[in-house]
Amino acid sequence: MRRAFLALLIALAIGGSASASDVAIYVIPQPGTPISITSCTLKKQAVQLARGVYVHGVNFGVEFKNDSAKSAVAVMFQFTMSDGFGTVLDTRLRESLGSFSPGVVVGNIHWLEVDSWPTLAEMGCSVQRVRFQDGTIWTSTPG
Repeated sequence: MRRAFLALLIALAIGGSASASDVAIYVIPQPGTPISITSCTLKKQAVQLARGVYVHGVNFGVEFKNDSAKSAVAVMFQFTMSDGFGTVLDTRLRESLGSFSPGVVVGNIHWLEVDSWPTLAEMGCSVQRVRFQDGTIWTSTPG
């Protein structure tokens, strides 16, 4: 009985969700940003919690390039999930730490979220903050 209930609960949780291929993914234009996003990705993913029990979520990621003249040590990205009417469902901030030299493209940066956003229709990606090796910080201006 418990197993049937869990299966029903999971089916209801993911029932109406769009596949990742149905989601429009785009990079939000940000003139003057010291870090440019070269690609933004979204993939649906199932994570096994226990034998026969899965949680569905999304794996989103970025590839980016340091367009500035100085090395960056932290980049904060924003992922904005919206429904088919443009209503924002959720916004997630994720940080990538490292040493990002000028002119270098950095890829394969991913984060897994245990949330399915059943009415997800589009996801926008942007850069929110950049911390440079010299201690200076660039912050996106709302626009």
